[in-house]
Amino acid sequence: MINKPLLCKLGCGILKRKKKIISFVVLMFLSLIMVKPVLAFDHNVIKDEATVIQKNQTVDNVVTFGNNAVINGTVRDAVIVINGDLSIKSTAKIKGLVLVIGGKIDQQKGASINDEVYALSFNNGKGNSFLIAGLFWLGSWTVSLALSILFVILSFLAGLLLRNRLTVFVRPIRHSFGKLVIVGAITSVLLTAVNLLLSITIIGIPVAIALFFVPLIFFFIGSAAVSKIIGKQIASGDETPLWATLLYGAAILVAGINVPFFGALLLLGLIWLSTGLMAFWLFDKMKRKKAA
Repeated sequence: MINKPLLCKLGCGILKRKKKIISFVVLMFLSLIMVKPVLAFDHNVIKDEATVIQKNQTVDNVVTFGNNAVINGTVRDAVIVINGDLSIKSTAKIKGLVLVIGGKIDQQKGASINDEVYALSFNNGKGNSFLIAGLFWLGSWTVSLALSILFVILSFLAGLLLRNRLTVFVRPIRHSFGKLVIVGAITSVLLTAVNLLLSITIIGIPVAIALFFVPLIFFFIGSAAVSKIIGKQIASGDETPLWATLLYGAAILVAGINVPFFGALLLLGLIWLSTGLMAFWLFDKMKRKKAA
């Protein structure tokens, strides 16, 4: 049964080290979304099946979701097991956080671990299911909130940095909205295909990264332009400062993106619109350069 002293101890222990709280949040989120059955990259092991770290194996982090984990080797940072049991063998060395949610910990004598070991579990499966579901909801809500705030901030800053030049992007949205979306959709498909081809070779990876960040920058420029248009519609008058117009528009835009199903369509449309703006802007630059 979960008790308040245990939760307080957990919170205090995690907050002692910033690195471990960051690792915990990131790994928890990855374990919950679990796009693939097994993920292993940069010495991080994330699985939704039984996990065994061998005696001579060294990894940075271990996350197991919905199954048991056995640690025989060395883990440099965190071991997180959700809805499963953790077995720490005598040869194991765990230098960071150990957290088990919805399961138990079996530690053999001789295992080397620190004091940051926590197990949160009810005495029945239904209680554990509610606990994990609650944590999943809390984690999803936290990530969604963080991304929403980041979206508003970056769109707001893009609008402030461009200021009057933002009109260059607002004008085509007002007059050629449909054309921008269509061109953006086609360009997005082409860029995705090119990035996949470039990422196969080592030489092409830097180009693929550049081709990723350029549309990303234009995504926030496009978001700023749309925010300005929306903000103008709800502003009380033309005297409303730019920063307020951008904030109003970005807040409404991100609220729409967070609406289930509709938000996904809105985000996809915004991506295509921004990519279309990028294509039109680059084409206009090339046209002017040739004319000069």
